[in-house]
Amino acid sequence: MDREGTWSVRVTVDGESNTVTYPISQLQLLSQGSESVGVELNRYQGSTSNTFYSTLAPVVTAVNLQAHLAWVIDQLAEELGVQSKQIPDIYLAGNGNLLQQVVRATGDEIGFEDGYYRSSGTHPGIYMRTNLFHSSVQEILAHEYAHLLLQEVGQDHLLPSWLNEGQSRYTEYGLGLQGVRPNAVKVAL
Repeated sequence: MDREGTWSVRVTVDGESNTVTYPISQLQLLSQGSESVGVELNRYQGSTSNTFYSTLAPVVTAVNLQAHLAWVIDQLAEELGVQSKQIPDIYLAGNGNLLQQVVRATGDEIGFEDGYYRSSGTHPGIYMRTNLFHSSVQEILAHEYAHLLLQEVGQDHLLPSWLNEGQSRYTEYGLGLQGVRPNAVKVAL
């Protein structure tokens, strides 16, 4: 979530300091079109599905979530023995305000959620805001994909909330532990 520009970091070990300077620039993708869903969304056709991303949403997140969605699909197919009939499109809003604009445009309602799954109508898919830690965005994607799977397995019957939300939270947590995580969030034993 570092902004573009030139950054420096100073590391001091045993009284000796070293400074490293490095540039950060936004990943550039060729234009693959855009779509308006309350806000203008750029389209990235990835290897797994389409990702639509707003301003303020890091382009690298749009690209990386494609691989993460493929991994989530494979993990759940292996663990649960089920795979969705559809691979959802992903809609990324750069912050909570942009997500709320998208929510209003699709006619949905959410509370304080950072993401949701839209199963039908125009623009079905997984919607998320991206101004969170990368691992949090990945957890939301896993959680919402679990909702999609449960809806299909339940053949569109309304499942009890405790089952639907419980399994989605369990999936989010379990896959979060299995996935690649930065060393900074791991507990040393």
